[in-house]
Amino acid sequence: MVVWDGSDNKPFPPELTNNGGGGYDESQSQAGAGASGQIHDLEQYPSYFWSPFEAGTNATTQLIQKYEEEVGFTIPKLGSAFPVVMRNFDIKAEDLPTPGRWIRCMKLSSWVRNGQRQGLFTQHSSWAPSQQNPSFQEAYVDRLRKRDVSMWAPDLISSEGRDESQGTNDRVLPLTITHHADVPLTTLREVLLSPAPARHRCAVRVVGHAPKDVHDFGTCHLDEKSPTGTQWGFNLTLTLEDGTGRLEVRLVRPSCVSKILTHCLRIHD
Repeated sequence: MVVWDGSDNKPFPPELTNNGGGGYDESQSQAGAGASGQIHDLEQYPSYFWSPFEAGTNATTQLIQKYEEEVGFTIPKLGSAFPVVMRNFDIKAEDLPTPGRWIRCMKLSSWVRNGQRQGLFTQHSSWAPSQQNPSFQEAYVDRLRKRDVSMWAPDLISSEGRDESQGTNDRVLPLTITHHADVPLTTLREVLLSPAPARHRCAVRVVGHAPKDVHDFGTCHLDEKSPTGTQWGFNLTLTLEDGTGRLEVRLVRPSCVSKILTHCLRIHD
């Protein structure tokens, strides 16, 4: 089950996975660990980032409208879609709430999967029907107005792009500098729901890259027009994450890759 209240689910380090760490009954979360403390069900319950469409789908306005009519709610532009693991021995399928319904969840436990905190519905957990909370909607509208899309991030990143921080003399310098600093920030969910091609400015963290070996970032191929007879290129894909989703991005322009690598070298130095 995936739930939403307009807030952001703050991430952990991408390599972190555990079988408990908060909630009503942590012992229930430890059920998947053996005597050695190792986690055996990571493949069965991995990190999960909800999206209304399959990866690679070009989300047109008509497609989004059709989906929203079918499910009966408007896809929120920001705020985490928080996954709650509901196993078949803790709750029956016919007892699950229907999509779009407002509910209250009680006595949830939690665990972390690949840096993502997830709720864990145990035999002690329960849910009940509820009414839409006006304060949630008001906070959501306020965040949209301010383009406060990165509540999940450290203060140095989350302050970038907010209306209050634009044009002030005492603004803290962000960790990254672009030529489009005045463009409002968007979430990765908004990117995935925008018809391609499009341009976006996002506050994200890098959680992975391919190839794994940095020596394979560069590629070389024959080029008769080149003075050396060869041409160097780049082959780099970054896995990006924010409070709303995860997205693989292919960097193809040499200038893009060189800026990324230069910035990484500065950080490590």
